[in-house]
Amino acid sequence: MPNCVLKSTLGKREQNKQDKLERITAAAREAFLCKGYEEATLSEIAHEARVAKGTLFLYASNKGDLLVLVFRSVLQPVVEADFARALEVPLIERLLIHFNAIVDYNLEYPQLASPFLKELSWVPARGREEMIEFIDLWIGGLAAWIQAAQAKGDVDPDSDPRLLSLMLVDVFIAAQCRLFSGIENYETFAQNLPTIFGLLLRGFRPQ
Repeated sequence: MPNCVLKSTLGKREQNKQDKLERITAAAREAFLCKGYEEATLSEIAHEARVAKGTLFLYASNKGDLLVLVFRSVLQPVVEADFARALEVPLIERLLIHFNAIVDYNLEYPQLASPFLKELSWVPARGREEMIEFIDLWIGGLAAWIQAAQAKGDVDPDSDPRLLSLMLVDVFIAAQCRLFSGIENYETFAQNLPTIFGLLLRGFRPQ
């Protein structure tokens, strides 16, 4: 009997932690959207999340960590849902559908995307753990698509699916940085991304 009570207590404790995390993430997203990333403060976010500022620091050490939490909360469900869909289309088309869905979100909320892409150059330790978990999930899903393409003979069977997936993600992030920094406009971005992906995948086709 004592074990049952203990399990129940631990379950409630974990649920309480998850509820606080969700409130903090939602409050951070709202603050970044309404006031901008630079102007939003941790005190305001803690107040809106109905937690003490000290409690907030248990979940995020700075605004960069909060930004990572916001993006993961939004993008991970999108990525997971896309990986669960069955689409019988060529790999290059499948990749463009997938990555363009992320671009569409970022274009809708540039006040989140721009600072997030900037923060990627130096993610704090705590936020880095969140990013590593998300990137690992992301690369794993892409690797499964590449393995399916290898089985069809569309990609070199000796290529490492995870390494190729990492290269695709790196190229995509670099392209987004050019877009949101104003180095290139959307028309150029939309024209270049399929070409870049095509060139990358062509190098991994069977000879």
